[in-house]
Amino acid sequence: MVVKILGILDVVTALILFLFLNFNVFQSLLIIFTIFLILKSLLTIKDLFSIIDLLVGFVIILNLVGMSNSLVWFGFYWLFFKGLFSLISSV
Repeated sequence: MVVKILGILDVVTALILFLFLNFNVFQSLLIIFTIFLILKSLLTIKDLFSIIDLLVGFVIILNLVGMSNSLVWFGFYWLFFKGLFSLISSV
């Protein structure tokens, strides 16, 4: 159950990031979900996926403060597909 919730939150974060990158909307919502992503990854920092989540969170923050970086698209794909795999694997 927890895996599904975290998977859903990863997918929602990825979708909000996508909307922000393409249409520059939901900036405050993206900040909230990015903070959640960083806190979640800090709680389970021993896992490689959590370290990648932490890096993605920092890349999103850098993008929010104006540093345009193509790594943010990697972050989108990472969160989206990791969330989908979390949902599929927990069925």
